[in-house]
Amino acid sequence: MPSPRRLFLLIAIYLTLTVVFTAVSPLFAADKENVLKYMRGSPEGGLIFDASGNLYGTTNEGGLIGCGYNGGCGTVFELTPQGNGTWKKTVLHDFTFREGGNPTASLVFDRAGNLYGTTTGCNPDGCNGGSVFELERQAGGQWKSKVLSHPGQPRGPLIFDQAGNLYGTAASGGKQEIGSVFQLTPQSNGRWSAKNLYIFRDGKNSADGNGPVGGLVLDAAGNLYGVTCCGGHSAGICDNYGCGVVFELTPEAGGKWKQHVLHRFNGKDGFNSAAGLIFDAAGNLYGSTQSGGNPVNCDGYGCGVVFELVPQSGGKWTEKVLHNFDFSDGSDPNASLIFDSAGNLYGTTSFGGGPCFDPRGCGTAFELTPTKNGGWMEKVLFKFRGDDGAYPSSNLIFDSSGNLYGETFSSNGSAGPGTAFELSQR
Repeated sequence: MPSPRRLFLLIAIYLTLTVVFTAVSPLFAADKENVLKYMRGSPEGGLIFDASGNLYGTTNEGGLIGCGYNGGCGTVFELTPQGNGTWKKTVLHDFTFREGGNPTASLVFDRAGNLYGTTTGCNPDGCNGGSVFELERQAGGQWKSKVLSHPGQPRGPLIFDQAGNLYGTAASGGKQEIGSVFQLTPQSNGRWSAKNLYIFRDGKNSADGNGPVGGLVLDAAGNLYGVTCCGGHSAGICDNYGCGVVFELTPEAGGKWKQHVLHRFNGKDGFNSAAGLIFDAAGNLYGSTQSGGNPVNCDGYGCGVVFELVPQSGGKWTEKVLHNFDFSDGSDPNASLIFDSAGNLYGTTSFGGGPCFDPRGCGTAFELTPTKNGGWMEKVLFKFRGDDGAYPSSNLIFDSSGNLYGETFSSNGSAGPGTAFELSQR
């Protein structure tokens, strides 16, 4: 298996957003990077836009000290475009020990413009806690923080359903601390009731998977889909940890949910997935794994893959590997993919690419375009050098002009600052 350091970077901290932003001008003829802001605190969860074109995100560290980490408990920030092409950063909230601290996932807005997210750090319940939080917009530009629940290290982003319920995954929730899927329902008194929809069962080799660290996605019928980093098949390259699974949760009578394993990874087709899934218009699922694929590269574990799952009759799904990374074009993709309006896929890899201060590479941004013969052609949009950012751990998003935005966890070879960046057509 990968080293503890690699597992820490590849499993423990990186998450992804499942919301798809559609580009007006989807096809990149070429690309140009613009660093919007260098930021202390290691931003890694990803950015979201509001209706006015401002960006919102989180930093894993920075802000107040006292969450079990010397670098601080983390922050929520806003980036506002200025008339001269620069962006102004405003810290909206500094996390406290009570809230859990150290957010690793993107934020989500409700219909009233309030922000919701997750933290992973230590809290009064212990260091397997974390929290689900709300930031409520106040008069005068202030934001009020409220902890909604402590589900057990929720590392992935949250999603809303049409009724206003929140859904997420917890990497260490459940009786055996190997993960759960939870629901939060708003109550008339302003509080939220928490419910575990599914608790992953038994140990490292659990057939239903364990360690759900990515976000969820809903289909039109109200079924939930997600991935686990581990569990499932345990033979071969995955040792005794299991290669992970893709799962579906279906609501049943009486408020119960039933889990269906759609696919168990075997290593050759990928393993160790930390990114949420996305749907295309035909109902196919797309995602990535941080490792697996061609084992020749990346320490013999493979550099990761992009995959598609196609529904078949009888409730079965077939997997197809769309792309194997080979380090030169990136390695360790751990953020969700996004589509443009032409059906092309975009994403990031945390390592690999061109020359960098780190021999593992500083990461890439890439595009996958479907071909006439049913294959997919990859194009590397950008290779990070280090001074312009390193380790892009979050998904990309589009603005209305077709420019891409994202974050890097670090830069210049240090633990910070990270960056918020834009990729635009030349």
